[in-house]
This record gives sequence, structure tokens and C-alpha cells, in this order.
Amino acid sequence: IEAWKQAVQGLYKEYGDDRILDYQKRALYSIDNYFKRRLVIFTLPHSIGFSDHYKSIIEGFVKTRKDTYFYESPTDFKNNGLLMLDNHPSIAGHERIARDLLGYLTENKLIPCD
Repeated sequence: IEAWKQAVQGLYKEYGDDRILDYQKRALYSIDNYFKRRLVIFTLPHSIGFSDHYKSIIEGFVKTRKDTYFYESPTDFKNNGLLMLDNHPSIAGHERIARDLLGYLTENKLIPCD
């Protein structure tokens, strides 16, 4: 078994899903202690370790924080061997991420494009 998988399994065995999710939720909600400007949270769909629990936590956070957005890329990275390499985006995958994110930012007028 790969070392990173062992580490993740050990972490979940020691702390459990609920405790880890609670910690991550508290960390997300504490962002205002450090950053108060416009925020876009971006994720790849079906990312490894990204579950509906995380998605609902982020969506709840976005609803409570002014000028905050959640964008999940519409591209299916997991099932596209050209876009992924060892469970990470390839060069082509990073280019697709950049295009997807730029499209979202400009369509929603979150960055000036004049």
C-alpha cells in the first residue's frame, strides 16, 4: 500500500470521519480571521477524498459569507486519462482547469476584463 494511503487510513482510524469533518469545517469558517475579501472556492468534480459531505459544508459556508462563491469544474477529470496523471492533473488537465476557472470568473464578473 502506498505511503500516502497508509497515512490517510491512519488519520481516519485515529480521529474518525466526524471529528475530521468538524475540524475542517471549523478551519473553513475561521477564514474570516485571515481574509475578508472576495473568495472563490474551486474543486474538481469527484476529486479523491472530496465527498458530498465536504461539498455541503462548502455550500453552507458560501451562503453565510458575503462575496463568496463555490465553483465545481464541469469537466470530468477522473474518467479522462489525458487530464489526469497519478491522480493529479496532467499538463493538459491544468490547462483545462485554467480555462474552466477563467470562464467562471469572467462569466460571473468576478474579475475585471476591460
